Parts: sequence; C-alpha cells; structure tokens
Amino acid sequence: IVSMANSGADSNGSQFFITTVKTY
Repeated sequence: IVSMANSGADSNGSQFFITTVKTY
C-alpha cells in the first residue's frame, strides 16, 4: 500500500499516508 500511495499521490496523499502510518 505504501508503494502504491507513493507512486500514485506523490504530493499530499503520500505525505498524509506516511504521517498516518507513523502515528499508527
């Protein structure tokens, strides 16, 4: 999922996803 998010949304979605994972 991380790879897909990084490849797809490389602007806000990626950063948001990373932040969520880190918080998780």
